[in-house]
Amino acid sequence: MNLGGGAVNCVRDSLGDWSRTARLKRKLDKAVALSSQMKLTDYFVILNNIEMLEKKNKKLITMIHYLSHNDSESGQSSLTPILKQILANSQSNAEKLPKQRWHPTVLKKFSTALLIYSGPLAYEFIQQNMPEALPSLRTVQNIIHSEYNTMHEGVFQFDGLLQHIKVHKSSTCVSIGEDATRIISRVEYDPQTNRCVGFVLPIGENGLPVFNSFLAVSFSAIETMFKSATIAKYAYVYMAQPLTINVPPFCLCCMGTDNKFTYEEVLKRWKYIVTECAVRGINVVSFGGDGDSRLMKAMRIATTLSESDTREVLEDDTINIPSSHLLKCPIIPKEWKSWFHLKPTTVAFVQDTVHIAVKLKSRLLKPSVVLTLGQYVAGGHHLRMLQLLFGKDQHGLREREMLATKISKTLML
Repeated sequence: MNLGGGAVNCVRDSLGDWSRTARLKRKLDKAVALSSQMKLTDYFVILNNIEMLEKKNKKLITMIHYLSHNDSESGQSSLTPILKQILANSQSNAEKLPKQRWHPTVLKKFSTALLIYSGPLAYEFIQQNMPEALPSLRTVQNIIHSEYNTMHEGVFQFDGLLQHIKVHKSSTCVSIGEDATRIISRVEYDPQTNRCVGFVLPIGENGLPVFNSFLAVSFSAIETMFKSATIAKYAYVYMAQPLTINVPPFCLCCMGTDNKFTYEEVLKRWKYIVTECAVRGINVVSFGGDGDSRLMKAMRIATTLSESDTREVLEDDTINIPSSHLLKCPIIPKEWKSWFHLKPTTVAFVQDTVHIAVKLKSRLLKPSVVLTLGQYVAGGHHLRMLQLLFGKDQHGLREREMLATKISKTLML
């Protein structure tokens, strides 16, 4: 049916604004009017019943106190449901101006966690609907920036690691792990350092990234960056785990990379990490990886696993530790030395066995690769022969394991 312009104007006037915000508001108003719509106050009855149960059961109160964190600054018990605290805070700030509103520490911590897990857009949407109950987005961001140290790309936070150990009263022995993860490739401007972040930092002669790179000094310099530099595709992270129970790990360094580096650079970084940690009284017990071929070669060379690796080791690439910071090496009896190929060192090297097994499986099943095991060779055809000559109860192989490119930890074990 064809409607004239006057009819369309009448419909527009009756409905009001046709913008997306207005249509969403009308939809929410209709949802609120429905009898089946749940409200926050519907849960108060359940919470009151839980409080009554707490008063009758002393063991339950002790357990909840143990699992929760009491906040002395807020003046409210952490056992109080968060919904009631939000409602009470909204009622106390209802008649105050935005600059006069006050929020307890518990809600500030809740807002911080909400912003981290949901993101700024979702948090701003929730806060705009409850302006008296929750602090503004800028307030929460200022709390995060004031309580957390800013990490600059390519800079190792050794002093931060030492402070982290002191705060948690942890052991000075740490284990270093490194890995790369895929990220969205884009470039952003950092006003604190006047740098363009997102490019692959150049690597110096010492194997470390050059921090003072890609300075935004002029428009021509920025244009040159985008023409000549490479945008990072991966985030390479170094994590330090103190060897004490229930102590969280510490992010030692993070930098963008295109996943193009050599084992020599890995050895030089390890030497730098061990030396700088030893100066601060921190003992690096081990380095860990996820089966990366460059990390495995660096570990093989550092441990002199074979004669060819021993010849490749250069004096500048060996991981030396000051004698004052050496850990005690295990003493191996002379009659046992024939059983140990590696020399006991102060730094151990660890690889994820699942990743190594997956790499071995991929090479074993690849038709063009033949694995040499001493005087013997092994290939995928040997597994096929096992499937043909023996029953599944003897070889235990399944067809999907022979074809899968990715395998879980359970299947590999």
